[in-house]
Amino acid sequence: MSVERVDRATHQRGRGTTLGNIQALRGVAALIVVCAHVSGPDGFETRVFGSSWTWRSNLPANTGVDLFFVISGLIMVVTTWRVFDEPGSARRFLYRRITRIYPLYWIVNTAILLLFVLSPASVSFDDGNQTDILGSYLLLPHEGRLPVLVAWSLVYEMYFYLLFTLALTLGRRRFGWVMGAWTGLTLVLFLALGHSSNPYLSLVSSPLSLEFVLGVGIGYAVLRGWLFRPRLVLVVGIVSAVGVLALLAASGWAEFPSDLFRVLGPGLAAALLVYGAVGVEVSHGGTFPRPMQRLGDCSYSLYLIHVPALTLLAAVLAPMLPSGPLVHALTLVATPIFVVVGAYLCYRILERPLQEFFRRSLPGRRPARVASAPRRRGVPAPRDSRLRRWLARS
Repeated sequence: MSVERVDRATHQRGRGTTLGNIQALRGVAALIVVCAHVSGPDGFETRVFGSSWTWRSNLPANTGVDLFFVISGLIMVVTTWRVFDEPGSARRFLYRRITRIYPLYWIVNTAILLLFVLSPASVSFDDGNQTDILGSYLLLPHEGRLPVLVAWSLVYEMYFYLLFTLALTLGRRRFGWVMGAWTGLTLVLFLALGHSSNPYLSLVSSPLSLEFVLGVGIGYAVLRGWLFRPRLVLVVGIVSAVGVLALLAASGWAEFPSDLFRVLGPGLAAALLVYGAVGVEVSHGGTFPRPMQRLGDCSYSLYLIHVPALTLLAAVLAPMLPSGPLVHALTLVATPIFVVVGAYLCYRILERPLQEFFRRSLPGRRPARVASAPRRRGVPAPRDSRLRRWLARS
């Protein structure tokens, strides 16, 4: 059975993308972001205990988003490379991305808005800017916070998906030009505008987009079989990530000096991690422990619900818990476990059924048994059997 046929058959059985190490890194990224909202200046720990032991971990924990962005770039290339020039590929890609992001987000967004209407004091997303309700549902660029605090990163994700849809529409031969033009335009706008007060200009001029491009480059390298010493790269990535996190913790900064700093620091460290992790899986069959991969399965639910979950938990615990270092320490250990369990339930009850429903409704969905499509000119071919097997699951 050909790679293409295996891929289509596994997709029709609902398995989707099965990149073990990438799933594990997704879970790690989401859990890191949870830590940011436990330790933040107005986060869970401060609300419950009135002080924060972990405040220095707040800024380092925000780097989980940079890891997500790099992973997104990789996944988009790997999951579309066979069908890049097929009719309707852009439409199917955008449908999958929209139905992946919006339904669960709309449920969480609605729940937070309803809670705000019923009990404004229990929700804190008002930072002086008027909330654009329609814009929050559409994930449009915005000023200030959205009701779902982490949704600012989903605005970037949707921007990237639109750019990638354009690349699919223009075809594989122009893919490099689209990515190159996007990179160049982003840098020019960043140098010309800096940080713009206009939310749309701020989005298109942000260097954070370059983290997606790093992921795209890694994805293309994997498809070409350019896997240079992945174990060494993974070790270097881990050391680099630890070094960046330590630097941020020691700095005492309340925020990153600039978005460009994020790309050159956390972004590059994330790229090394992703390249090394994928390379180890493809070249040597090495994968992270299965519990980490399962955490990655529910990473989107964890990412969306952890802030409202922490907010509600703080409201319940603040008047109940006695003060004292032992209680403080035990609460810090138990809280992420509580949030992960809640995210897993959300994944099983809401996210996965929604994914299955929209996958079955995919326009132009093909039957499981189809003839193998010939390899098109310009489509990179896997260099070895292990890589072909890995791509068959992607």
